[in-house]
Amino acid sequence: MDDADALREPRREGESKEVYTARMASAAKLSAQLDSFAYAKESFNLQEAYFDRSVEDHRTAVDSLADTVANVASRLFGTTVEPDAIIDETLRRATDNGLTLADVIPNLADALTRPLHDVLTDADLRQHPLAVWAELSLG
Repeated sequence: MDDADALREPRREGESKEVYTARMASAAKLSAQLDSFAYAKESFNLQEAYFDRSVEDHRTAVDSLADTVANVASRLFGTTVEPDAIIDETLRRATDNGLTLADVIPNLADALTRPLHDVLTDADLRQHPLAVWAELSLG
């Protein structure tokens, strides 16, 4: 018996009108809940499929990027670099964001010829012309 049949079911023998009405209301409520669950399940399945597709699209993009980076690295370093050797990451700048190559290039010769302090703090390194140049030029 499907939901529609349950809603059309006749009164049972000896069943009062109130009990029948309550039973039919309960069946209607249950039918609505089942419809709601079916809709929610379908919605969840669509969301899950979209998420799976999004993850797959991301993997494809990362794989494509890894292929490109591996190709460039192979040419740059003169040896074969496989795509699985490429690390997908996002880096944050470690040196002072306010310093540009134009700011530090005039100071490179001095930075390379003068002796370093025995102790360099993180703050010193964030401002050091060679560190800024290396980060901005070499990545």
